[in-house]
Parts: sequence; structure tokens; C-alpha cells
Amino acid sequence: MQPGDVRYKDIAGAFDANGNPIPDGVINDADKTIIGSTIPRYTYGLNLDLGYKGLRLSGFLQGVGKADGYLNSHYVVPLANASAVKPWQEDYWTPDNPNAALPRLSHVSTNNTQNSTFWMRDASYLRLKNIQLGYEIPASFLSKLKVSKAFIYVNGQNLFTKTKFYEGYDPEINYDASSSEGVTLGNGNFYPQVKYYTFGIDLKF
Repeated sequence: MQPGDVRYKDIAGAFDANGNPIPDGVINDADKTIIGSTIPRYTYGLNLDLGYKGLRLSGFLQGVGKADGYLNSHYVVPLANASAVKPWQEDYWTPDNPNAALPRLSHVSTNNTQNSTFWMRDASYLRLKNIQLGYEIPASFLSKLKVSKAFIYVNGQNLFTKTKFYEGYDPEINYDASSSEGVTLGNGNFYPQVKYYTFGIDLKF
């Protein structure tokens, strides 16, 4: 371990009378413990459906609370797997920048890529999944067109997300630290939910 590295807590060893671990002075695999949970403690949603004369507004909000997400490797760690330093990773530790957000740069050290709470983030979120605004054209305007009903609308998907998760990564994707086989899954190679708009008209003859 060198200055600028992530430091880990010594929790392995004997236990005191109250069941609390007594550190043994060695940091190894015995100090690993369960951290966080990608299973949300709360899930919620809200449907909106309003109408006034010919106008209609509908929407759907969804979210989760008390959930953790995990990313590691070159997706968040500078120089991990010999990757380049990305613009959002430039705040790394140096002797002149001791209060940096990220640890020191290293091509060879594996200390800073261990699964830990350092790379874990709050994955709770609130998202506007869908919103639609439409207008039903009065029948008096449609009589000459031999159309019994016409409804025009604009629709938006995933227009707004409030979260404290890693910027640019989708908190709705369940990022795990590891699988039951011990394979690291905390990567970011998932396509995020996209924001898009649609326009349309619904005609009935």
C-alpha cells in the first residue's frame, strides 16, 4: 500500500465479550464482509391522468429507495486494465492533490480495484418514465372530413431522472459487485435507458 491508495478496515481476528471483532493487524481476504444491497428496500410509482374538455395529460413516475449500485474496473478507476484516464477521472490523488476524489494512478496495483464501499454508490432514483399531452379535436371541425374522432398527442419517455448514482450510468440497471461464482459484475457495459419523443394522431372514421 502506498500514499493515495484506498485503505481497508481490519475487521478479522478474535471477538470480544460483546461479539465485536478485534483487529489482528493483517488485511487479507478474511477481512471481507457483506456490503450494501442491490435489492431496493422501497419501490414506488405514481400514475397521473388528467383531462379538461379536449385536453388530456397523463404520466407515470417510478422509483426505488434504499438501494446500492456498484461499479469498478476501468469504468470508474483511472488506468484500470491499462485504460486511458477519462475526463471525469482527472481528480486523482497526487502529493499536490491529497484531497482528490479518486486514488492514485497505477497500471499494476490491484489494491484500488477491490470490491469495497469506496466504489459503491446510492442507486435510489426517481424517474419520469412517461408523459403524454394530447388534444381531442372537436367533432364540429371533423364533420366535413368524414372523421368521427381525431386525437393528436406528443409523448416523452425517460425525460427526467433524479439520482446520486455515477453520472452517465443508469441507476435502474442492477449493478452487482460479484456473482455467486465470484465473477466481477460491477461493470458499466449496459446500454442506458434512452430519452425519446414521439408525435402522433389517432383517427377514427
